[in-house]
Amino acid sequence: MSEEKESKIQAKKEPIKGQENLIPSSERSLDEVRANGKKGGIKSGIVRRKKKNLRETLAMLMEMPACDKDSIEAMKKNGVEDDDMTNATMVGLALMTKAKKGNVPAQRLLAEMVGENEVQGVTKIPNGSININFVKHDEAGEE
Repeated sequence: MSEEKESKIQAKKEPIKGQENLIPSSERSLDEVRANGKKGGIKSGIVRRKKKNLRETLAMLMEMPACDKDSIEAMKKNGVEDDDMTNATMVGLALMTKAKKGNVPAQRLLAEMVGENEVQGVTKIPNGSININFVKHDEAGEE
């Protein structure tokens, strides 16, 4: 057997640093396993509630009127009406600006946000424009 294979076998036998004092559930009593499961469930609920609160707060912030002067000017230049000048519109405009410049992650996110599921291709036109071809899927996931 080669030295490389022997070192791999030895590496598998050695515990990962910091895990030498852990006891697997299979070696714990049923009461310990249940108690640990209960603690995990409680913690999971706390984390889910925090995430829900964050989503609700972000949704509220996105619907608030935009207050950044530069963004308001940019939205006015792009024909956004005063009533529609929200933080969500501002974020959308910034995303669109990046997508127009060829930022593929921005293009994909924008496509996802408007209901397009897949970017089929991105081509650069000689006049400097970018053409993005989308594949639209219906609710059943078919083209």
